Amino acid sequence: MATDVQRIIDTILSSSRVQESRAFEGRTFADEPILRRGSQMESYLPDKIREMRSMARSQPSRIRSDQQLFYEQARFMEDYEDSIESYSTFSHYFPTYESMGNRDLRRYFSWRAHVRAGKIIPTSLSFVFVLFYELICGIGVSSPKEGFAKIESLWQEYRIFEPKIDRHAKRWLRDYAAWHNLPRDLIAPYVDLGFDQAIICLRDSLASWPGADDGADTSGEGEAFEALEELSSYRLGASRLYADRPETLRHIALGTLARLSAYYDKHRKSGLLDTFFGSPVARPYQMFGSAVFFAPAPHPDATYELDPVNRYACRSGSWYREAYVETRERNSKLGAILRAVDQRLRNAIGYEHPLVEKDVPKYLAKIIDGQIEARLAWEHQREARMVRVDLSQLEGIRAAASVTREALLVDEEREDAPSAPSAPTTAAAAANPTPDHDLAQPQAAATSVPVASTALGPNELSSALGLTDEEAALVTALLQDKPAPTAATSLDMLVDSINEKLFDLLGDTAIEFGENGPAIIEDYQQDVRGALLP
Repeated sequence: MATDVQRIIDTILSSSRVQESRAFEGRTFADEPILRRGSQMESYLPDKIREMRSMARSQPSRIRSDQQLFYEQARFMEDYEDSIESYSTFSHYFPTYESMGNRDLRRYFSWRAHVRAGKIIPTSLSFVFVLFYELICGIGVSSPKEGFAKIESLWQEYRIFEPKIDRHAKRWLRDYAAWHNLPRDLIAPYVDLGFDQAIICLRDSLASWPGADDGADTSGEGEAFEALEELSSYRLGASRLYADRPETLRHIALGTLARLSAYYDKHRKSGLLDTFFGSPVARPYQMFGSAVFFAPAPHPDATYELDPVNRYACRSGSWYREAYVETRERNSKLGAILRAVDQRLRNAIGYEHPLVEKDVPKYLAKIIDGQIEARLAWEHQREARMVRVDLSQLEGIRAAASVTREALLVDEEREDAPSAPSAPTTAAAAANPTPDHDLAQPQAAATSVPVASTALGPNELSSALGLTDEEAALVTALLQDKPAPTAATSLDMLVDSINEKLFDLLGDTAIEFGENGPAIIEDYQQDVRGALLP
């Protein structure tokens, strides 16, 4: 039949009378037939579309929902294609086939044929949404994975023309993956779990915070602080104080929240983070919201987990969505607490850039001040115990050790040695060490110097080893089993300094703390005694 029609058109156009007609004089035609078949005219209604239209008027359709009618019509038209001009300005809220006129229906199916062939043509946004609805319902796809890929592709191709598609397409992709239990990595780019993960991280950190307020660093502070930066309206990381004392401010902030969380658990109905962000509760959820969707059969019970507190669940055909929070906004109540921590710490340390004080509850001020006091005391104690090594003094210590070793040699040891430095030369080297100084300069007259002349007194030996009067007094007292003498320097610092200065002599720690205080290690008592006492 189509061949006969085309033959008639060709016969008419090839007639000399038509070709000489003034209707065609001086005109050029391209990519558009002069004569069209009836099916190529927009006013023409193909039988397939006419039959689809009749489905809406059939008796059973009166008890169908609009979604079910769309689904059945889409199944009926799944393979249909048309071939007229596809551009349209059609616009409708929740568009379906029934909301289109006959011409727009034909334009839609012509445009859909182009899209399926990989040809992207700008068109009505409502046309794009109808195609989304078809794909969501499984029309024109052979598997869920293919359906996901086509939904994703349609979104990426037409978001260039209409960015407003983003909000709908991301949700539909997530719902489609949950409905068909597709791999989680497919929707990873379209699921933002950072806020939920931050709450989980902070919750776990506060729950495991040490019970004692000793001010010491706690494992996991870095991760918990990053969570705070994600959740709080007040950014501690941008504080001037944080730039100067990050560990101090971080620890006090987290310690304050840990104690405040315990306070809420004891005195409030809801916990601290539940008060700020709510709790992970399953709520009824409409799958493919803002889309025309129909499933011919109820979905079986299922659970699709995105993370420990974020999941989809289907029970008896009804869907639920469990999430930790309803809002993704930074919390201002949490921000007010962190600002109070920043402000009160600045006041406590006399920081040169104070913040204006704002009213805070007395219990909160007490918690913050307690954390500040504990942390500053811990830092002060750590500073007092910190050992600082002056590497520039090592050469002098080595020279002093050489002097001591020379003083302890007996005659037999001196005779066995190839040569020995004279006391004046070695002492001069100890007093004025240089990087290129040799610790053993051969002296021809060394044997003529009495051995006794190289022995140094206690004060000279302690000075040669670099010991101060307080340090020498402490070592002497310990060698004589006497109590440590009173000194202006703390006992911890004295012991650390002595150990450092005697290390080259012994190659090990000389003094350790026991139950009764500091004591010289038994294995080294004789060495130390010989070095310092006559």
